[in-house]
Amino acid sequence: MATVALAVWATPAFADVAAQGECVAIQGDEYDHEEHEEARQRRIDAVLQAGDHVSIVYYEDPNEPAMMRLRGVELVDASIEEGVAKIRLEDEAGLPCSSGIYELSMDDSLGRDLAVVAVLDDAVLLQHDDELRYISVGNGRLDWNLIWRSRFSVAPPRTGKGRPARAVKRPARRAARRR
Repeated sequence: MATVALAVWATPAFADVAAQGECVAIQGDEYDHEEHEEARQRRIDAVLQAGDHVSIVYYEDPNEPAMMRLRGVELVDASIEEGVAKIRLEDEAGLPCSSGIYELSMDDSLGRDLAVVAVLDDAVLLQHDDELRYISVGNGRLDWNLIWRSRFSVAPPRTGKGRPARAVKRPARRAARRR
């Protein structure tokens, strides 16, 4: 598996907030969050985890997430219950942020090209372009289950009383009557 370098914005203003434990190049801004949330909701209904098994309930075009290694980025901890992941950022990541520990949550950015889809226990599900990827604590592997869900449902017709309509029974035809 190849290690991927993060694409970054060429804006020096990010260095100002790095000392406060925040960095727009990592967490993104309000616009990024809205864009990531819309993309996630268009594509994924739910992400469920039971141990090392993760189910993704999706609407459109899924792929089984592949593990991703990011140069200069290490996932230190992640909790599905808290919805927060902690990453260790090193200078070799090439991001305009100070080295240190940063928190990620759903719909955050990780560089310019990655969006956080879900925070799991000991893993983070990411979207890179139209592909799903993940990073995990200690590069642990996860088993993925993809479940398709339709965006629409068909309900049975209803009567005026709010109950489902029933099939109308026709009276049985009597055998030809004896004359």
